[in-house]
Amino acid sequence: MSYTHLSKNVVNIRKPHKCVCCAQKTEPPAKMTYNTGIYEGVFQTTYTCPICELFMTAERWKEIDNEIGEGDIWEFEEYKQFREQHVNQTKNE
Repeated sequence: MSYTHLSKNVVNIRKPHKCVCCAQKTEPPAKMTYNTGIYEGVFQTTYTCPICELFMTAERWKEIDNEIGEGDIWEFEEYKQFREQHVNQTKNE
């Protein structure tokens, strides 16, 4: 399986979108990362929520990025801990 990443932009969503990593639905108004790429010769677009986007900048994630399907990120304990910390931090702000 091969994926070629073409572009990545933070956008203000105007309708609900599901994050390609955690499969959770985000309701507008909100910001998400809009990605475009080619997967096995087929053009595709995806959205990523801010928490998953932050997590994906970690070095460990770069090693497994192309092997993850929609919602598979929940299999990683370090993601669950990261998400919990980020959600708690956001509530305290």
